[in-house]
Amino acid sequence: MTVFLRIGTRRIARVRARLLAVAAVVCAGAALSITGCERASPTKPLLTSIPEIQRLRPAEAERGYPVRIRGIATYYHESSATLVVQSGSRGILVDTSRVQTETLRVQPPIAAGREVEVVGLTGPGESTTIVVGTSVRELHPAQDPFAERVTVADLQSGRFSYRWVEAAGVVRSAREEGDQRFLMTVATGDGVILVHVNNSGGPGVGDGYIDARVRISGVALTTFDMRGKPVRLKMLVPGVAHITIEDPPAADPFSVPVQSIDTVVKGAERGRLEHRVRLQGVIAAHPDGTTTFTDRTGSLPVRLEETTSELPEAPVDVSAFVDRTGPTVALDFAVFRSIHGASAMRRDPEAGEGPAAGLVPATATAATYLCSSNRRRSATSIASNRELNCDLRLSDVRNT
Repeated sequence: MTVFLRIGTRRIARVRARLLAVAAVVCAGAALSITGCERASPTKPLLTSIPEIQRLRPAEAERGYPVRIRGIATYYHESSATLVVQSGSRGILVDTSRVQTETLRVQPPIAAGREVEVVGLTGPGESTTIVVGTSVRELHPAQDPFAERVTVADLQSGRFSYRWVEAAGVVRSAREEGDQRFLMTVATGDGVILVHVNNSGGPGVGDGYIDARVRISGVALTTFDMRGKPVRLKMLVPGVAHITIEDPPAADPFSVPVQSIDTVVKGAERGRLEHRVRLQGVIAAHPDGTTTFTDRTGSLPVRLEETTSELPEAPVDVSAFVDRTGPTVALDFAVFRSIHGASAMRRDPEAGEGPAAGLVPATATAATYLCSSNRRRSATSIASNRELNCDLRLSDVRNT
């Protein structure tokens, strides 16, 4: 499946390059007017609406039909030269990478929520026809289109791609992408959406959203594989102003009551557990690359928020989301710190087999380890004098 996707992407890139070369020749030079770039022919009529463009088959889109459309700019990402324009209930992607400065009649970045006019040629996209822009002209301010509330099932259908929509869910992770955006993983009632948010605030900019229930407005984008199966569900968000926190997260992820694995599994079987849970036990890495978390009542697979060079042998305090795929329950986006205090546990190396075998009271430790996706650095453990790719936060040490 990955091979199909890569081959398709390379083919699209080659076709787009040919279209851009044609556009550059046709539209180059001051002697040609902008209208010359959109001149229709008997075999290539001028397309003036998004539905006309999207009705083209991929082979037809490759021919480079001339386009002139007007609509509301709902999203613009300068680093990738990506513009999304919506007219009525239909939206379309515009590649602005070859728009000449003299034909870009708007100061970049193009502001979302303004009406624009786009001139260019049709081209094939990953899942639908796009416009390879040769000119973008800003007209006047406009209101955002109506945002229809969507679910994961709606996005999987592909009907909402490049449309302005609204979704709600709980943020499970947030990390900087390095292209003036940060990426949030948002769990809804029926799945997960990847949300790309324009913001150049630097590392940690999305931390305040983790474990919050949010409402988000943005552009929907669904990518399909060669068999027509949806493989990526995304939203493109112009900025943090389009994110509303409906239920804020706990100030400290380790402040919620401790639960057992048995209790968590039973809760997951009854329904989705939206927010983080807190457990105490032992994390162990295995030769097959998997990692498990074990307490006195059982064991679960665990996926850490950040890979560490070495896991602590002592018991840990874990804060994680609960993921249930079919009958399998796992801990996801887990962060941990070492346990200190009278109620901690350690594993007796001479104990027998079984998930809870050998868990006995442990001595207190002096350090707190907090693995975070947004702050990856190496810190020396005062307790064990070993290097860990986690944050060492002595100020966060609290009695459990």
